[in-house]
Amino acid sequence: MSTQTLKTQTKYNAGIDLLRIVAMFMVVTLHVAGAGGVLSNTTGIKSTLCWLVEIAAYGAVNIYALISGYVSYREDDSVYSFGKYIFIWSQVVFYSVVIFAAFTVTGLHQFNLTDLIHSVIPATMNKYWYFTAYTGVFFIIPWLNKVIKHLSFKDSTTMVVVLLTIFSFYTSAANLISDPFAVTGGYSLVWIAVLYLVGAWIKKHNIPAKLSTAKWLVTAVAAILFTWLWHTVVPDGYGRYLFVSYISPTVVIYSIALICAFSRFNIADKSRNIIKFFAPATFAVYIIHTNWILSKRCIKQQFIWIADMPAAAIPFMVLLCAAAVLIICMMIEKVRTYLFKVLKINFILTKIQALIDFIISRIFSYIPE
Repeated sequence: MSTQTLKTQTKYNAGIDLLRIVAMFMVVTLHVAGAGGVLSNTTGIKSTLCWLVEIAAYGAVNIYALISGYVSYREDDSVYSFGKYIFIWSQVVFYSVVIFAAFTVTGLHQFNLTDLIHSVIPATMNKYWYFTAYTGVFFIIPWLNKVIKHLSFKDSTTMVVVLLTIFSFYTSAANLISDPFAVTGGYSLVWIAVLYLVGAWIKKHNIPAKLSTAKWLVTAVAAILFTWLWHTVVPDGYGRYLFVSYISPTVVIYSIALICAFSRFNIADKSRNIIKFFAPATFAVYIIHTNWILSKRCIKQQFIWIADMPAAAIPFMVLLCAAAVLIICMMIEKVRTYLFKVLKINFILTKIQALIDFIISRIFSYIPE
């Protein structure tokens, strides 16, 4: 890849940020339909239509992890900031503690020391599985980038094919019997790391340019429909849920197809500014609405009423409720961002980041060449 191509790819890509918003909308959709109780309380045509929405949203986590690799991959040898993790950690802890305090003070949640500890160290207690998994990936990103950087197109492509064959195709089939590599259906550091490498590979070798936007979108739709039809036709006990998981080959295919399609979108400047404003708030949407205290009151089994609606209305209402949750949480995050700025908390975090990076660099300096 030429230097000019690389420089072009490192510019802001509004399509990728738009997909980041879409992916988080998909995450919320999964939770409204699943944890919200819609899927478990529908049968017949209602269930079939609801499963179409669920399956169409199943690529959410994969897409978010692929985006991490796509946007974080670098060809240059700039020093990696391990201290930057303090910004992610502070955001998660802020919401964990505030939600815990709000529900405790209002009497909606009984105070207990265990929940307080979990709020302060959420990654250690695995209260948000994706945050915990990404924490592990965050600290090995420099070496993941080196792997992609120093491999040829042939070698890196072979690596991606092997990784997906082992952790997607083979593991999906093996899951009918056991989980040989402890991938846990994609809820793991291993899977997020694999997807990071795939996302970095997509960026370095400009994979989106291999096909037109239309062809990438057709590929995504075809994979979604195949997964849905399989789940609809195959009886229980015969592999009905074979392709309904994060590691499913079809889910992986349409996740990759979507990131390739969205990266090619030409978006007008006005829309780019709106996307750029809201995209950074997406991670907070996940942290807020999946909080173990808030979710119990506001998400779990709170959307059963949708199952009583006419079949044709159910998919639209699930999407509408998911959109409402997404917007509310993003607006809450914009308020938090403003407060952190006004209270100079970001300034303090920047100083902590610099201190952490200084300490780590001094420690690494004692390691011989």
